[in-house]
Amino acid sequence: MYIPPSLSLDVYTSIFDYLESAIDFSVPVMLCGDFNIPEISECVTGTRTTQLFNIYTQFLALNNLVQHNSILNRNNRILDLVLTTESLTVTVDKQELTLVTEDNHHPALNIQLELVNLDSVPFVHGTDDLRFNFHRGNLEGLYLSLAGTDWLPVLDAADPTLACEKFNEIIFTNISQYVPISKSFGQRENYPVWYTRSVINKIKTKNRHWDIYRKTKSVYHLDKVKKLRCEIRKDIRYTYYEFIRKSETSLQSHPKKFWSFVNEKRKPRMFLVS
Repeated sequence: MYIPPSLSLDVYTSIFDYLESAIDFSVPVMLCGDFNIPEISECVTGTRTTQLFNIYTQFLALNNLVQHNSILNRNNRILDLVLTTESLTVTVDKQELTLVTEDNHHPALNIQLELVNLDSVPFVHGTDDLRFNFHRGNLEGLYLSLAGTDWLPVLDAADPTLACEKFNEIIFTNISQYVPISKSFGQRENYPVWYTRSVINKIKTKNRHWDIYRKTKSVYHLDKVKKLRCEIRKDIRYTYYEFIRKSETSLQSHPKKFWSFVNEKRKPRMFLVS
């Protein structure tokens, strides 16, 4: 996508609002293009902050997106963004060999997206299926079992594909013995830890109204989308600061809550150095 330079904050807000409503970010999504937000490279390092950058980061946080491109242009800026939902694995490198003359403002990028067939991976299940619950597993027993495993079937495999199959089979068998299986409840893990059930339900309701509006062009459903969007932003802001407050006050009595927040914040949503 392309956003022209020097647009007003209201126009940027409208663009992000449209993307938020038009795209279902609960499924894997990749969004690339020239967003023309030149201050991003400065703002992510903390040397500067702007209203536009705040609008941009709010869009990322609301939809659980990560920005992967860290390649600077000749003005030490980043105009081309590579946004994805957190479930996707992406690497962005500088493309040295180009077919055309490289633009000073837009360095050539080599974007690699890793596609995985989840149905073929024994450790990944559907969001409404069963999954291994490592929090309740006998990890010591698992480690001892793996230490005593005979790895010759893997080492003696005739080709890499067979070796990988044998390796996965051994790992899966050991995990099955020492880690219980629990039911996964929907897509809760796709949202930041401070999103409450109420916030998630509002997001889903807003998406349903938007789907109906796209089909019927009903003003009623469009108004519902706009109203819910405002409510969601306020709710997310409140739940975020409330989560911080509770994490700070319960640091001694409930350290797991604090570290869940720390681990969530360690995820580089805006900038991943490739």
